[in-house]
Amino acid sequence: MTPGKRMAVFYSAGAHFTRALEALRAQDPGAHITAIVPRGHPAADAARGVADRVEITECPVYSPRDWAACFRLVRGMRAARYDGFFVLYDSPRLKMLAALSGARARAFLTASGECFPLAGGVASVSFLLALCRLWGFFAYAGMWLAVRCLPVRGGKA
Repeated sequence: MTPGKRMAVFYSAGAHFTRALEALRAQDPGAHITAIVPRGHPAADAARGVADRVEITECPVYSPRDWAACFRLVRGMRAARYDGFFVLYDSPRLKMLAALSGARARAFLTASGECFPLAGGVASVSFLLALCRLWGFFAYAGMWLAVRCLPVRGGKA
C-alpha cells in the first residue's frame, strides 16, 4: 500500500475494531483512513483518535430486507471512491458489501493487522451467497426429516 491512498474500515461488533485501525495505521502511515461506524455507537469516539475521518452510518444495523438503506450505504461508499476497503469478518454479507464498495483492493483485516484479500466480484459473491443459502436449506430439510420420520426408541423412565 502506498502513501496517500484512501482506506475504509467497516465496523463490526467487538473490541478489536480499534486494534484493527491501529494495525492498519502502523502498516500504512501515509494512508487516509476512514472508519465507517453505526450511529450512536461508542466505537465512533474510540475511532476518532486513530482514523483520519469517522463516517457515521444511517442505520445501526443493516439488513438485506431494507433495500433502500443498503442502497444508500453502498452509493455513499462508491461515491467516496476508496482505494482499499476492509472488513473485520470473513462473512458472505461483508464480502458482498466489500464487492459493492467499488474499491480496487478489498481485504479481511484481523486485529493483529494481517490482511487477507477478498477475491471475487459481485457475481461470484452472489453465487456464494446463493450456494450457502441452498446448503442451509438442505441441511434444515434433512434435520426436519430426521426428526419427523426416524423412529424413536422408548426407554424405561
